[in-house]
Amino acid sequence: MDIHLRGLSTYSKHKDEAMEVIRLITSKELQMKLSRYGTTSVLTDPEIRKSFASEVPELKGNHVEAPFKAQPRVPRAVTKYDSSVRALDDQARKDLATGGQDVNTLICGQQEKATE
Repeated sequence: MDIHLRGLSTYSKHKDEAMEVIRLITSKELQMKLSRYGTTSVLTDPEIRKSFASEVPELKGNHVEAPFKAQPRVPRAVTKYDSSVRALDDQARKDLATGGQDVNTLICGQQEKATE
């Protein structure tokens, strides 16, 4: 799925201009156009959803409703331990890819290292 995030810094010197860009990006007109070419909309308008991928020849005749049936996950909170555990995971993937250890041994080792 193609996802683009936009935000506005509280320190911005151009808040009005930035909000105008956000208004344009989230307008029904632009969201409808993006939807027709296969980008899921940030709006829940049924008309926009119905038009999804209608201009994509490769998807004609296919069921393209799947992106709208899934429920979004609640983002998990980032903790001060994330970067340490991520480094351990990266190393474990390398070890697994090079045949250094089997999956079960890696998982046990990761759990021990993460709780240290």
